[in-house]
Amino acid sequence: YYASAPGIWNLSVRAGAIWGNSTIQVVPADASIVEVQTTPHADVYVSGEVYRLDAIRTDSQGYSSAVPIPIGNWTVDNGILSQVDNEVHWTPGQAGEYSLHVVDSDVPASINVEVMHGSADVTRLVPSQSSVSAGVQMALVHEAMDSFGNVWQIEANITQTDGVFASVDIFASYVSVMPKQIESLGFSANYLDPSTGVLHESQWTDEILPGRLAFIELPESGTEVAADSYLEFNPLFMDAYENIIPYVAVNWTVAGQDRTLEIRMADGKWYPTEIGEHEIRANADGVFAAVRINVVPGTGTSLMTDGDEGLVIEAGVPSDLFVELVDVHGNTAPAESVELRSGDFVLFDASSSGRGFWQLTGITSGTYELELAQGDAEHTLPLTIVPGQPVRVITGMANETRSQGEVTLITVHAEDSQGNRVEVNPERTSLSCTSGKATHVKSDTWEVELEEAGSDRSCTVTWNGLISQQFFDVESVLLSGALGSTNTAVSIIIGLLLMIFIVLVVLIRRGNQKGDEDDWDEEEFYEVSEDDEEQLTDLPETVAEEPPSTTVQSLPSQTYTEPELASD
Repeated sequence: YYASAPGIWNLSVRAGAIWGNSTIQVVPADASIVEVQTTPHADVYVSGEVYRLDAIRTDSQGYSSAVPIPIGNWTVDNGILSQVDNEVHWTPGQAGEYSLHVVDSDVPASINVEVMHGSADVTRLVPSQSSVSAGVQMALVHEAMDSFGNVWQIEANITQTDGVFASVDIFASYVSVMPKQIESLGFSANYLDPSTGVLHESQWTDEILPGRLAFIELPESGTEVAADSYLEFNPLFMDAYENIIPYVAVNWTVAGQDRTLEIRMADGKWYPTEIGEHEIRANADGVFAAVRINVVPGTGTSLMTDGDEGLVIEAGVPSDLFVELVDVHGNTAPAESVELRSGDFVLFDASSSGRGFWQLTGITSGTYELELAQGDAEHTLPLTIVPGQPVRVITGMANETRSQGEVTLITVHAEDSQGNRVEVNPERTSLSCTSGKATHVKSDTWEVELEEAGSDRSCTVTWNGLISQQFFDVESVLLSGALGSTNTAVSIIIGLLLMIFIVLVVLIRRGNQKGDEDDWDEEEFYEVSEDDEEQLTDLPETVAEEPPSTTVQSLPSQTYTEPELASD
């Protein structure tokens, strides 16, 4: 049989009454040109559908025909090749543009094909972003997916199932969403595949997250913190819709110095050491916040005054003392709750001069230890209270009874408004008395001569513009005090009487002795009779007895008249 044209030809053979039938495939003799052909042919091939691949050979005579090619000679960029009898079948997979290749008798051929998705196997709602944040617009797209994983956007009936704050625009195959507040947001979609009649349902639900940092809120400006304490900033991070952002890494600047590491290591706490106003800056994700914090001294551990070296005040005159509280870092601040721990020698009150000033008013002059305290802080400083300006002069006399002709002592000193003694200056002190002359003896003592008797005697003291009068009585005495006091005069008179008495006794005795001398006889002197001896013995006794009788008679008279002279 000599084939004249390519193709499949029927062959019949008869031998008598017997027939035999067969087919003969005639192909071009050699391959000058090879082409690839698909059956059925399509401009766009559907993923999942089966297509037969044929290699069309054209020989040098111009004959063309499909020739069977082994599956091993075929190459495809996408899809699946299968051998079914003598045919090669191709099932496209991923959508897109691909090439089919074949080699026939060392002659290659290829064809470019476009593959589209197949029938929907499943549908879904897919957000345009992996996470949904407030303030960031997103699209929620309804997609279908075939068995080869091809995905395409497809129209569906989309409804919102959850969320109330977000701005939502629903379109045929997608939803435009602008989240605002943190909430749960949900949508559902229904799709009926017309090619298969299958109803597909899909849902999407997610939590709205805070948006990008927009605000940093720090403690209120003017917040006070003690220098021995700490301030926990607890910054509040918020997005543009005031949603709270849980945590943001912050860079910290305190008074122009970077304190980021220090504050982060302290878990967001700042431990100040210096008092005053400090500017705190927080910076995160391009957002800045600043606040001014006032650092005040911490708990006082000690007190300090402007009179620690020694304070001298004047009694009755208010004086200011500035007291400061000192904390553990040496920071100072006016002490405003100071208490006086010891003594009633001084008045201690708050001063109107300002914070930390305390008014001291001395009461009792002297040297003291002033003990001050505020809380656990204590302080002691030496205090000297000197007498204030004198307001009165005080005089005093030594004797309670004064007699004419005597001298008495008078003391002079002054007192301030608090009763403290002030010494007078004798050189500038004038003392005049109506009883007699006054003479300065020493320091505060004068001697006054009591020359004038009376019940209205006085001494007038003038010093430093102050005047004082001392009134006293002076008793009159004999002879106007020419002999001194009455006691002195009586003593003198008694002395004179005794002298007169003694003189009389002496004269009497001398008179008796003279009478005896006129009868002198030496022999008789030595030869005395017993009667004469008794007479001589009795004579002295008689003479001795006479003076006492005279004394007894004289003394009562003198003692009786003496009071009358004193009363005169």
